[in-house]
Amino acid sequence: MTRQTSGRQVKTTDTSALTAAGGARGRIAVVAATFIGLAAGIPSSYFATATTFIAPLTSAFGWGRMVPTLMYVASMGAATLSSFWLGAVIERFGAARVALVSGLCLAGALMALGMQTGAPAFAFAICFLAGALGAGTGVGLYLSVLPKWFDRDLGRALGLSIVGMSVGVTLMPAFAASLSMKYGWRSAYFTLAGVEIALTLLAVGLLMWSSRQGQGQGHAVRDGEASSDQNGASLREAVRTPTFWIIAAIVFLGTSGVFGASFQVLPRYADLGVAGAVIPVIAAMAGLGTLVGRLSSGFLLDYIDARSIACVTLGIGATGIFGLAMMGQGQSTLIVCLPPLLLGAALGAESDILPYMVRRYFGPRQFALIYNRLLIAFQSGAVVGPLALSLAFDRFSQMEGALVAIGACCLVAAVLAVLLPPPAGRTWVAQNARDLPTR
Repeated sequence: MTRQTSGRQVKTTDTSALTAAGGARGRIAVVAATFIGLAAGIPSSYFATATTFIAPLTSAFGWGRMVPTLMYVASMGAATLSSFWLGAVIERFGAARVALVSGLCLAGALMALGMQTGAPAFAFAICFLAGALGAGTGVGLYLSVLPKWFDRDLGRALGLSIVGMSVGVTLMPAFAASLSMKYGWRSAYFTLAGVEIALTLLAVGLLMWSSRQGQGQGHAVRDGEASSDQNGASLREAVRTPTFWIIAAIVFLGTSGVFGASFQVLPRYADLGVAGAVIPVIAAMAGLGTLVGRLSSGFLLDYIDARSIACVTLGIGATGIFGLAMMGQGQSTLIVCLPPLLLGAALGAESDILPYMVRRYFGPRQFALIYNRLLIAFQSGAVVGPLALSLAFDRFSQMEGALVAIGACCLVAAVLAVLLPPPAGRTWVAQNARDLPTR
């Protein structure tokens, strides 16, 4: 645009338009960074590929199935413990720096696994380090960035971003298995490490670029984070409210049920004599359910009360669990595919609902800290559910009763979701901080 000054036309810049454009570009970059980071992060390149290495490692070292299983448990336990410190590190150093260091550490752990010589103690140690140091490439980091940029459309941003994890957990295991069969398991580990480095650098670069775009909006920007809203609760305030612990109970009970049943779908169907030709269809239905759950819940959260969506989601999960418990022999392919489809949808939606609730109830002030503490409930449920069903089967040679029990856990979680108080605007805890007990 131009303006007249002392008889001369002076070209000026519409700073408000530039600010809006910079903000839009920054938001797009953040969603892209989150998508790419989760597609390559620890849920995809490590946890999802773990099962593809069980057979080659067993064959190479004569370990049996227990050592690879304990390797997985060591890494998952370490990732759970890392949630205690990850939020504080993100707050201190910024998301981009933490993602870079964590991605390089995870790549190093993958390389080390490719060089192992068969000592179980070495394998356990590397897997523990992978979970502890690589946790900064998962949802605890990347989803903590989005609430800094999005508010009214946060649900859609979460839904689109977390699809990256769906893509990763679908493609990475097939990629690793193909490499292992053609070139050996060591080459597969090394290639995964290279992919992790390349995609982490791309995601971090987008986060850094978005921070420069955010500076034009007057936001407080630090390494890929931009926020003009510092309202909300601190971690100390959040944990002293009943709301925090109700959400933790919902997450733990729901994840124990849905994740536990999902983990046992294929063993359950093997016990029922389901034809091997149907197994790929079952896996595809579970993946489709996860994708649909993540996308649909993300878009619906911007328009419908999150408590209602959580209740319906947990009800869908409970239906899938009860269907799996009552499944008999000789069922049609359509009936067999229904439980994994429902369980996938519930598991995918839960990934969106938790960060959305944290943002709406506790605000953006210390989102990373609060979200990562509640992730402990999620990760604990992901361990307890599968273990409970496995122990029940080993003890009683069947798991129907245990499936019914964890299905009931999902129903309890659904009731708790309805009992949550409505968030008063965007910062329920901050507005009610005066009612908190003081020391």
